Amino acid sequence: MQQWYRLAGRCLVALLAAALACGLAEIALRVLYFQRHAGVPLALMRSAVPLYERLVARAKPPVGIWRWDSEIGYDHIPNSSGLHRSARGDFSVRYTIDDLGCRQNPLPLLPRGEVLFIGDSVTFGFGVEDSQSFPCLLARNAWRDVAVRNRAVQGWGTAHGYLAMRRWLTRRAAPDLVLYVMIPHHLQRNYLRASWLDEVLSWCPPGERRGHPHFEWEGGELSYRGVVGPEAGVSDSLALRNKEVAITCALLTAMNNETRRRNVPLVVILLPGPGRDYPPAVIQTLIGQGIRYLDLTPLDLPSFANDPHFNAEGQSRIAASIAGSFVGDLVRSIGDRSERRTAPRQWEKASAATQTPEYPADTANHAGRMTDQSGHHRPGN
Repeated sequence: MQQWYRLAGRCLVALLAAALACGLAEIALRVLYFQRHAGVPLALMRSAVPLYERLVARAKPPVGIWRWDSEIGYDHIPNSSGLHRSARGDFSVRYTIDDLGCRQNPLPLLPRGEVLFIGDSVTFGFGVEDSQSFPCLLARNAWRDVAVRNRAVQGWGTAHGYLAMRRWLTRRAAPDLVLYVMIPHHLQRNYLRASWLDEVLSWCPPGERRGHPHFEWEGGELSYRGVVGPEAGVSDSLALRNKEVAITCALLTAMNNETRRRNVPLVVILLPGPGRDYPPAVIQTLIGQGIRYLDLTPLDLPSFANDPHFNAEGQSRIAASIAGSFVGDLVRSIGDRSERRTAPRQWEKASAATQTPEYPADTANHAGRMTDQSGHHRPGN
């Protein structure tokens, strides 16, 4: 009997020791996670989520709508769909991707024009049904006779959006309006921030490959260096943050140059986001380059209980704000494509006439050229 007591005691001690070790390991992981992801708002928010939830999310069946892309790093699989369930029960929704790699929107039989949305998970409609994303709400309610294309992909930034937009403009008939929807965190996605590379590439389920587009800003020139993995990550520093700002300004300039060459209007929509505001250099670039922008940062946008993404109500408020702004006027002014190509309207002439700006010291040279080594407006609210 005494042997059984001794054996039971040893088992209890072993269990307690294992539990203590697990607890200490999780504390250590959390400390390391905070240190490695210092200065990254979204990652800091996620670090407060229990570790097991990240493991549960990876253990679930993959959503199955992404694939490797040799230029952008990853993109949608055309004609795919997938179920996305949040780890903490905030949502269970299905995403549907059309034949062009866009999230599915209702399309008119004979559209009088086309509007192209470029963006990230917010524009894509993270956590909401196809019919609840703000591009779809605009297509269904405000812009029914226009083809609204939602070319946003979760985790994308300005770098991804620029490459996707350039590909769209070169492979298809040019749209009548390009809307790039931006959040402050895009700046931290536009270069090689190690914490972001770890974060976005960690979402990749087993068997799925992803990469990140690498741009450099050197000698007043923006250059594309191909796709990289987490091994290329750069630790947080003042130099990194300055480079992220410089590359973001250069990418916005490159977007503007691409659309102007094809006589396609570009509007940047600024949404609020957790953490930092938009650096002054970004706003100065928009103004200096003559890029019209819609500032929606004052909006109060509700999010999910356990996730910082905007919920269906937040998506609805974004749609209403866009429809009621000058962007809605631009869409309503879209006419026959051939007429627009041969006789630009007044607002297009004004945009094309804008001269290259004189930048202040902190944004000098942001309007550089693009090479490939592998190429305002503030309305009241």
